[in-house]
Amino acid sequence: MKVTKLVVLLLVTISLVALPLIGNAQPMDPKQLLRQQHLTRPQTIRAHDASLASCTALTNQVNLINRTFAACNNPNTAPAGSPVNNFNKMTNVQLGTFCGAKPMGQCVTDVLNAQHAYCDNSVKPLQAQAERMKAECSQANKECVMAKANKQRAEQAHAALENQQRQLAAQLATVLRNLAAAHTALVKVNVEVQHQCGIPVVHPPHPPAIHIPLPPGFPPPLPKPPPGFPRLPPPPGK
Repeated sequence: MKVTKLVVLLLVTISLVALPLIGNAQPMDPKQLLRQQHLTRPQTIRAHDASLASCTALTNQVNLINRTFAACNNPNTAPAGSPVNNFNKMTNVQLGTFCGAKPMGQCVTDVLNAQHAYCDNSVKPLQAQAERMKAECSQANKECVMAKANKQRAEQAHAALENQQRQLAAQLATVLRNLAAAHTALVKVNVEVQHQCGIPVVHPPHPPAIHIPLPPGFPPPLPKPPPGFPRLPPPPGK
């Protein structure tokens, strides 16, 4: 009898203590809890490759993948038949049955994980396209780097030859000046010999202009631009 009275007293005490809490309790709406958890998750699935930033097609494809993935995971735009869409359609009674003994927070986490896998699978075709674009852009980038290196080497060789040409031109100018001076001196002494000694002399011919013959086909014609390469407009009047 004493035990019964003690149990009843304990139950009444617990009820009195818990009553204010029950009156003030405002359990989180499962749909709102799902939205809150969604905001804490990454909204993108593929990062941009900084080394291929110049590849506009790949950049646009990555943006498309991330937009599609974000819209798929968004509780407001989740596709029909997806885990989040099905969760949002359930009543509280149905959610109780669906979650079973799981705490609501864990149940929502599991739904969002399932949605992530669903959306990851939905963008796989876009991901495959991005991988092909990445391979093409990487190859084009390598070819561009090689072309730039070849251009730099050609420019360096051209500059070296131009410098050599300037040096040879300066040397040639000095030789021509010296030759002209020597010719003048020779003519002068020839005149003196002829005048003083009465010996007829033949003056040397004037040094002819020097022409440096170029090899056949020099300079070579410019290579034809590749197909699709923008062409310069023709000069006016042509």
